[in-house]
Amino acid sequence: MIRLLVLLALLLAQGGGRVAAHTEHPGHAGYADIGAGFDFPADEAALETIRRRGDLPAERRHCWQVFAGMTQPGPDGRLPAFLTWYGTAQVFDRAAASPQSAAPDDLKQIFALSATGAAANRRSSAPPLIIRAHYNRDAFRHIRENSLYRVSRLRALALSGPAVADFPRSSVVVKSAWWPIPPNGVVALPVWDPQLNPPTANGNDYPSWARVVAVSAGGESGPAAVDVDFMGKTFHSARRVDVGALFRIVIDRGAATRLSQDPAAKKIAMMVLGRPLQSGDSLALVAVHVATREIAEWVWATFWWHDAPTGGPFATQRPAGLAGPWRNYLMNVSLSSELPREPDGTAHIAFNPWFEARFPDRGGGGGVVSNCTSCHQRASAPGQEPFTVTRGAAPMATAAAVDTPRVRTSSLWSISLEAQ
Repeated sequence: MIRLLVLLALLLAQGGGRVAAHTEHPGHAGYADIGAGFDFPADEAALETIRRRGDLPAERRHCWQVFAGMTQPGPDGRLPAFLTWYGTAQVFDRAAASPQSAAPDDLKQIFALSATGAAANRRSSAPPLIIRAHYNRDAFRHIRENSLYRVSRLRALALSGPAVADFPRSSVVVKSAWWPIPPNGVVALPVWDPQLNPPTANGNDYPSWARVVAVSAGGESGPAAVDVDFMGKTFHSARRVDVGALFRIVIDRGAATRLSQDPAAKKIAMMVLGRPLQSGDSLALVAVHVATREIAEWVWATFWWHDAPTGGPFATQRPAGLAGPWRNYLMNVSLSSELPREPDGTAHIAFNPWFEARFPDRGGGGGVVSNCTSCHQRASAPGQEPFTVTRGAAPMATAAAVDTPRVRTSSLWSISLEAQ
């Protein structure tokens, strides 16, 4: 017993912050929440104050703390906390587990798609990308216990009230985007540089980006710049980047099999690797959306990987304690559809190049001048097509849908798009 206590004391002394960063919940195998010490959930009145002031540095400091908390290693040390949360299939499939069930405990569950999501990927003609959503325990339980995963329930709510019940303030929803990496060799990865990708009427999806890096997949040494092919084009003297600069997951046979059932994952694997995904490949995290229900309009932060992550406005306020590949992600934030104003006096811009740059300009500006809060304020069921991104104050529904009973879905489009 004494020996055990001594060992525990040594572990706490060496990594006290890490131990304190996670809490396992009974019945949730391997689950890890954002722990103490990461300003979450923050005081609501304090957040509302910095939102009204348009205090961007304060907003950024808070969101970097949330990012640091959700990327702390989980209980087994293999995955960051947010990848121990519930996947879309667990949240929205009718036969999914109850709110008291275990969180994902293997890669097959993390990368499982809901039936609705798989069908949407089959219909999509957009350049493919492996995109998944992750719901922490409180967000998961709220959706399941209020039957917000059922279309019939949303229809009933649309007739009886303007909005679904408020989520707990501790709710977090994350959207992640992944790029396939082989176990060895060099592979191209597009990089978003705003100055090289001016807005266009048809959008700026990743196949059109002006620059790629050459990821050294197996950590092989070599020249600092190499030629690399991507989508039929040769990029000369692309910067070589070690794969360790990105957070990645090495997938096993089960995860590869599960991913092979996703049309988007199949397409991007053939496009990037020239073959299906297989055991030993990696998925590299290229982008993350984070939404927390700390205020009524939610807090929106968005992150994307970059090979020059230390300069420019999207690197500011990054905490010194953020370590490893997590230091290589840039960030923008939105607590308001309007504030802080841009230098030209227009409404605040906050977008992720991997998620929103692809949206064309349908009269209000395209994805590269959009705002997360403004777009999600319109989230309602039934879903609206075609989907458009916006900036500034926006009505809930389009004029064409004004006669359709609708219910606001607490700023989450996933409820209306994934419900079955």
